[in-house]
Amino acid sequence: MAVEGFDLLFLDSSFLIALHGVEDATHERAIALLSEADREGSRLCTIWDCVSEALTILRRHFGHRPACALADAIDDLSLVTYDTSHRLEAVDLFRRASRGRPVSYVDALCAVVVKRELRGAPALSFDSDFARLGLTVIR
Repeated sequence: MAVEGFDLLFLDSSFLIALHGVEDATHERAIALLSEADREGSRLCTIWDCVSEALTILRRHFGHRPACALADAIDDLSLVTYDTSHRLEAVDLFRRASRGRPVSYVDALCAVVVKRELRGAPALSFDSDFARLGLTVIR
């Protein structure tokens, strides 16, 4: 099992999109990972930035219903809070990490929040940038 032994998991926007976008190529894998996390009793965490990004992409690419499904599921998630120091550190990371390749600011912010607030918890993500930013990724 991919999530066995992890009591805390971070959900990236790419995972949230795959989970709620039934036409997404990684939808079935997202469902399987969520089922494993439920069996393990893992706490599922994310940040509002990931929710915002996922809601927008779900609405644009998959329609109103999948976006609302995510909106309805927000209560099942632990939303991690952070402050301006996290944002400033993410800007610095973004500057460094995006020199040679495109990296989103939200991904940099996720990396900072996961490292500082979640003790480096693994991320459920289908985004290749997460591993490049030094996060443990479960796909």
